[in-house]
Amino acid sequence: MRRNLRLTLVLLFLFILYISTSLYNGTSKLQSTAYSVSRLTDNFSVFLPITSKYRAANAKIQGRRKIHPQHARNLNIRIRPKVKIADRPNGRERPTKQRYATFVKRAKKGTSKTLDKSIKLYKKIPSASESTSGVRVIIVAHGRSGSSFFGGIFNAHPDFFFIYEPLNQLRRIVERNSEEYIDSAEYVVDAILNCNFEDDGFLEIMSRAGHHRASCRPLVSPPFCNTTHEKAMNFVTNQNWALCNETVSADDLNTVCRKHTNIASKILLESIEPVDLSWILHISGSYPVPPSSPGLQSTVRAHEIKVKPVYVLYLVRDPRAMLYSRHVLGWIIPREHNEFAFESGEADDMVKQTCDTIEQNLGAVVRHPHRIKLVRYEELATNPEGLVRKIFRELRISPSKEVFRWIYSKTHGPVKLSVLSLSRNANVSVNAWRKKIPDKLLEIIETRCERVMKYLGYLPSNGSQEILRDLRKPLYLNEIRDLKESYEWPTYM
Repeated sequence: MRRNLRLTLVLLFLFILYISTSLYNGTSKLQSTAYSVSRLTDNFSVFLPITSKYRAANAKIQGRRKIHPQHARNLNIRIRPKVKIADRPNGRERPTKQRYATFVKRAKKGTSKTLDKSIKLYKKIPSASESTSGVRVIIVAHGRSGSSFFGGIFNAHPDFFFIYEPLNQLRRIVERNSEEYIDSAEYVVDAILNCNFEDDGFLEIMSRAGHHRASCRPLVSPPFCNTTHEKAMNFVTNQNWALCNETVSADDLNTVCRKHTNIASKILLESIEPVDLSWILHISGSYPVPPSSPGLQSTVRAHEIKVKPVYVLYLVRDPRAMLYSRHVLGWIIPREHNEFAFESGEADDMVKQTCDTIEQNLGAVVRHPHRIKLVRYEELATNPEGLVRKIFRELRISPSKEVFRWIYSKTHGPVKLSVLSLSRNANVSVNAWRKKIPDKLLEIIETRCERVMKYLGYLPSNGSQEILRDLRKPLYLNEIRDLKESYEWPTYM
């Protein structure tokens, strides 16, 4: 009687152990406990062949490897050894795209909503060939037209790779009046537009600590400088070169350039004369620099690059304000020769040359209305945010809070009386010239630049001091007239 009772208790214990093992195998939360129980049941495999075979078959289906090797051999089950990541093809830890497609096909049969969402997100990721490149913007203007302020707007945009006046730096390597200057200028602009810099003399000069490098946010940002975006876009006013490397490598600069969606640069018209704005639109292909260009000849390679469409923003300003500012700095005529220049007609020739250049470039605006946009400085100074939003919308550029924060800081802070200052007071910057311009210079400008002023909607004063002193009345129209219908264009256009 007692023997039967003991046998019954043993069988009951083993039966409960069998049920608990089956439950543990299907419970992920008690996985470690199930493993310990499974080791115990392996020792009773002789008494429980049905249980062991069930566990073995179940483990084989679920891909589990918790079967004792000796017991697996008894059941004629093959255990697949672990494969290290390094031993897999190409060292891949995750399945390849082809295997992932098979996995997705199988997973669609299930009912997991989370997996379905991940599949949809995976399909939405564009491939490298489907990605679109951003816009290329070249700001062109005469000196003292507000181009530094306009360029600073693009420099503050986190999506823009901006280079400040690269051709001014090029003039330190190549003589401005030499035959190879335009070819070298084409090479430099092409390198900027296509992120194809070389370790040559031009990049060496751009790497030097100074105003030009400080005005280029990418050149004072990581990995070249230990700065934040906020410090980098205002580096020109708070220069701290202890945070920066002395040199900038071409490989690192190209990498930084390609990480940006858009590219922009600022060029002064004095750096590309006598060519007009159409020259920028046609820059493409190979530009081998002539052997006589010092500092560039050893590293420049001819390269074939397909240039994406480039937009030119032609910034113009009232010729009276622009030429007066240049006159004060001695850019038109040396200050010590002012009186002689007015009497000899030298000033007259310089003013006429400048306005003829403006008129020539306005002809390029008419020929390429979709690629060259005309921007007036007066509109930029009085309503910078509105004008910037309009330009960004036309060029399909995403607006950025950093840009408008930068504009606000420059237009609402204290105005610094400096030639290179970016601070702007709308009333001062637009009308300051009206109280200071010499009568002789005013007469020359309004005579020689009459056609240009009419093109751009600037109203003449006819020498009236009453009109000049009344700052309540602007000397420009709210909108630029249609250049095609304003009046007859010169025959050479």
